[in-house]
Amino acid sequence: MSRLEVFEKLQEIFMDLLDDEEFQLSEDISMDTLKDWDSLMHISLISAVEDEFDIKFSMKEVVNMENVGEMADIIVRELKG
Repeated sequence: MSRLEVFEKLQEIFMDLLDDEEFQLSEDISMDTLKDWDSLMHISLISAVEDEFDIKFSMKEVVNMENVGEMADIIVRELKG
């Protein structure tokens, strides 16, 4: 799966979790920049991403992930793994 395809799926996940069909995801979005991305959404997001891509993030990856771009990079790496 290409990075673009991963990003498109992440876009769908974020729109669903935020219940916002108009939401536009960008590489630099993070917990610090998106007001609705709180700790509860973070847990839901990680779970949804793991289910969608059939992967499992390590605790280190979850803690160190700084933005959506890094999340996409980790997913691509895991899928190639």
